[in-house]
Amino acid sequence: FPIRSCIISRFVDGIITECDFSGLEFVVAGELSRDPQIIEDIVNGKDIHKQTASIVHRKPKEDITKDERNEVKPYTFAPLYGGQGANEPEHIRAYFKEFFTIYKRHGEWQVEQMDAVVTNGFIRTPSGREYSFPGTRRLKGGRTTNSTMIVNYPVQGFATGDIVPLACILIDREF
Repeated sequence: FPIRSCIISRFVDGIITECDFSGLEFVVAGELSRDPQIIEDIVNGKDIHKQTASIVHRKPKEDITKDERNEVKPYTFAPLYGGQGANEPEHIRAYFKEFFTIYKRHGEWQVEQMDAVVTNGFIRTPSGREYSFPGTRRLKGGRTTNSTMIVNYPVQGFATGDIVPLACILIDREF
């Protein structure tokens, strides 16, 4: 990227490091929910965006183009964060249903998070960070008010609020 030429390293050899936490939220969602299929997909290096594109575009994974893969990335992550695809075309809504067929345990975890908030008023990440949702109530169909935030905050908060800062500290110590 041209902007990089404007940045000068403070290191003797002029080294600038770039890191990409590729799929971090997917990894964290798998860890928090302990979904065996997410964990297997991560261990096996499955291209989750290609899987999404295959379902959305209704064609084999090997026929998915780079552009088709990139355009579906928002759909890959939407169900992780409580998206239901309600306002999407039928084939996209079908993807959301298929996501929770493939990653059943993650869907169960989301329900557990909503249940915990209805019962206790809050949820807690493994690091101890708490998210409070006062006044949350159950809706028809089993979901809750604040459901998107309830399933989103633990994943994004643990990923970007806990893991990324720790990684930055560790890499700084390494340097």
